Amino acid sequence: MILPRRLLAHRVVHMGQLYGLSIVDITGDDVVVEAFSVETAGTAFVDGTVYVLAEGSTPENPVWTQRSADVRLWVK
Repeated sequence: MILPRRLLAHRVVHMGQLYGLSIVDITGDDVVVEAFSVETAGTAFVDGTVYVLAEGSTPENPVWTQRSADVRLWVK
């Protein structure tokens, strides 16, 4: 599945930390995870957990990254 570069998810795991209902944005240079506050048109919703990982890693064997260019989003 190809995911958009900005999305809302029930749970986001980034840099080893679990966030509740949050928006993950990888449109800039760095990954931004922020708590959901208001719905924005064009932000896709994922009913599940999104893992923000380095390219080539998996949720079972995570490698974390802060650089958007190196990110792969996984949904579980």
